[in-house]
Parts: sequence; C-alpha cells; structure tokens
Amino acid sequence: MGNHAPYFSEGHYTQKAKGLIVSGLKSLVDDAFKRAQENGDFDNLTGAGKPLDKEKLTNDPFARAYSESDMMTPFGVLQKKIDGLRARLAVETDPDARRALQTEIAALDTRKAVEMETCKQHL
Repeated sequence: MGNHAPYFSEGHYTQKAKGLIVSGLKSLVDDAFKRAQENGDFDNLTGAGKPLDKEKLTNDPFARAYSESDMMTPFGVLQKKIDGLRARLAVETDPDARRALQTEIAALDTRKAVEMETCKQHL
C-alpha cells in the first residue's frame, strides 16, 4: 500500500468515516431545519417566546420520547432508584446504614454517568 497505508489503518479510517457521517447528517439536519423555517413550520409553536421549564431539562437523550409515551428510559430507571435511596438517606439516622446508602447512591450515579456517556458516543 506504500505511502497510503496509514489512511487505511482501522483507527484512522473509522474516525474519518465517523467524521464524514456526522458531517453529512449535520448538513441534512441543517437543510431540513432551514426548509422548515422557510415554510413556517416553526411559526405559532406552543410555548413560543416562553422560558423553558428547567425541571424538564435533562441530559437523558431519550427522556422526552419516553415521557410522552409514559415509559422510562434506562437512565430514568436508575435515577428513580437514586432518588428513592436519597429519600431514605434523608431520614436515616444510623451511621452504618447511612454509609451503605451513600455507597449505593455513588455506585448508581457512576453507573448512570458511564451508561449515558457510552450512549452519547454511539449516537
């Protein structure tokens, strides 16, 4: 392959291919968004000009779709567990039990963060 061999190495090719795909998708999305604006598809949207509800903002990429279908994302399930443990921690007085709850919360928080990061890398 001569001088071109590095361009065909798996790591380089994969990164280059991802870059091209992302660039192409971005262009398609930008074009679709521009057409929708020109067609007035965004005119008179519910809530236009009003501030966003900060309680509904989330890092969970699927939260809106799941919430509209009355389902929970895997991240939502983990967050519900975390919230339950935090509620228990708030009323727990035994130091050993508190430590155990804190350990479990930390583990679930870490698991959620890792899963969300993994998901973002594959989107």
